[in-house]
Amino acid sequence: MSKTSEGLEIENKFLTDQSTLEELINFYSSPDIGLFVQMVERDERVNTYCDTKKKFHLYQRGMEFRTRDKGTEKTKTDLKTPRDLNKPEIGPNDDGLMYRGEFSAVQTNLNPKLSLACFNDSSAAPFIADIQDKTLKEWVKGSFKRWKVTFAPAANLDSTIEMALERGKFFSPGGTYESEEFFFIEFESKDGNVPALLQAIEKFKEIRGSALTLSTRTKGEMGLEWLAQAGGIPVDLVNNFRAAQDTRAKYYTKLRKDEDRAKNGGQMQLNLTVT
Repeated sequence: MSKTSEGLEIENKFLTDQSTLEELINFYSSPDIGLFVQMVERDERVNTYCDTKKKFHLYQRGMEFRTRDKGTEKTKTDLKTPRDLNKPEIGPNDDGLMYRGEFSAVQTNLNPKLSLACFNDSSAAPFIADIQDKTLKEWVKGSFKRWKVTFAPAANLDSTIEMALERGKFFSPGGTYESEEFFFIEFESKDGNVPALLQAIEKFKEIRGSALTLSTRTKGEMGLEWLAQAGGIPVDLVNNFRAAQDTRAKYYTKLRKDEDRAKNGGQMQLNLTVT
C-alpha cells in the first residue's frame, strides 16, 4: 500500500484482457528481466465486501468495507474511504489516480463490525461515527490471484513502483451468482512519489495503451454493482440500492461524472440523510 504525506493510499487501476495480462506475467517472470525489477507471485485470496443490510450506507458514501479470512478465528478488515468528507471524491482524478484513506483492524470471523472501537483510529470518526451502530451484511465476494512486480523507474531510480497483475471473479456469498473473469493492472508508488508514479504509468501506456481501460471503480464497487445487475440484490432492496447510487453522484470526481453522465443522461437529486 502506498501513502502520500497525508497518509492516503494512491493507486491507478486499469482493466485489460486475458492475453495482455498473461503476456505481462510471462514477461516479468523471466529471470533476465533486469536488476531493478522483482516479480513475486501471490496466492489466491478471497475478499468479502460488506455493507449495511438495507440502505448501503458505505456504498453511497464512496466507502468500502472488506474482510479477508486469515485462516483462523480472526479476519483482517479494511475500511477504505474518500480523501475527505468535506471535499469528497469517488473515482480517479484527472491524472487517473485514486486517493483514499485506509483503516485496518483484526476482528472475529463471526461478526465483523463497523466500529470506531475496532479501528482505533480517530481519523476514521468523520466517516463512520453516525453509522457505526448499523449491522453489516456480506454482499459479494471476490476471488483473485495476484502477481506483484516491483521496479525502479528509469527516470527515478531512487523511487519504487509496484505494479500488480490480477485476475479473478466476483460471486454471491451463497454461490448462486458468479461473474465473468476480470483482468486488472494496478500501479502504486511505495514511497508516495506521485510524479514518478505518473511517469511510470505514462511510459506503460505508450507501450500497452490500446489494451488498457481506466477503471473508475474499486473492486468492491464493481462487485456490488455487478451483483445488482445479476439480480443478486433482493427485490425489496433494489430501490434502496438505486437510491444509494443516486446519492453517490454527489461525491463523483469530474472524470467519473463525465463517464456516468454519458451513460445516464444527467445528474440526479441527492440526499445524504442516514435512515
